[in-house]
Amino acid sequence: MDFKQFKDIHAGKKIIVSGCASSALALKDLDKNYITIGVNDLSMVFHPTYLVILDEKNSFVNQKACYQNTWQYVESTLALKIFTQLTDLEIPEAKKVLFEFAERENTNFESGKIGHTGNSPYVACLIAAYMGATKIGLIGVDFTEDRISGKMLHDLRGQIPKINEEYNKLGKALKNKGIELVNLSTVSKITSLPLQNINDF
Repeated sequence: MDFKQFKDIHAGKKIIVSGCASSALALKDLDKNYITIGVNDLSMVFHPTYLVILDEKNSFVNQKACYQNTWQYVESTLALKIFTQLTDLEIPEAKKVLFEFAERENTNFESGKIGHTGNSPYVACLIAAYMGATKIGLIGVDFTEDRISGKMLHDLRGQIPKINEEYNKLGKALKNKGIELVNLSTVSKITSLPLQNINDF
């Protein structure tokens, strides 16, 4: 399926974007049917509507600090589609949706090219916006040691000030387009976004 077919496919909807920190466990108790976009091995605890994979398979199977050999959860995901920029990623073709990266931190997603940083949920937020979301809730992007796969230090823990600023700029850019971006995690070190309780989202 061509990525451009996803343009405004969920126009006017709320979408939850989830990383793999422990706050993502709250998704298991949701009492509403939200559209969800997860990243990496989120399907270990929750099967999102869509999954985003930006790293090569060997990043998952070679015991990288934040994955711990969890490629099996990518392979077994019940997500409807898997978005990736990697043409040779070993996932079923029926689920693979390829997109192109725009320049780093480019928030102009309307062309169908998606800006990026070193943080996968950032990309997922822009995909949610491309799909037409008017409100995006971020969860599981905590940068604490507590992750769905156990306690471990996050690879990007030394870049939190920079990442905070990236999300700050993203939130402002989306707001200018009429899209609200909020953080649903009370333990997240991403403090540059408005905080909202997931039950009130």
